[in-house]
Amino acid sequence: YQRRVRALFFDMLQACNQRAESSGCIRLASLLITPVQRIPRYVLLLSDLLNKTPPDHPDHELLQKSLDFMQELGDYLDQNFKNKKNDERMLELGKKGAM
Repeated sequence: YQRRVRALFFDMLQACNQRAESSGCIRLASLLITPVQRIPRYVLLLSDLLNKTPPDHPDHELLQKSLDFMQELGDYLDQNFKNKKNDERMLELGKKGAM
């Protein structure tokens, strides 16, 4: 059952990508990465906003907490991305070594 579902899903992804290419639309993979790419922009925005907010302003502490959170989230996502890439490389090397 799972193989059939995976095959159907893969076929659907291929069809979406082909339609996107033929119509000049954005591919699904590009849309999925978009939210992750926003994190660094939010960090820059919050950092700039914090620098322009006086320390005695009521929102200063909340802006600092928000900036800290977004930086931690960005670091977490970067580390997971690196780990995933390393895992993929290890799998590739394992496949080459098995041949």
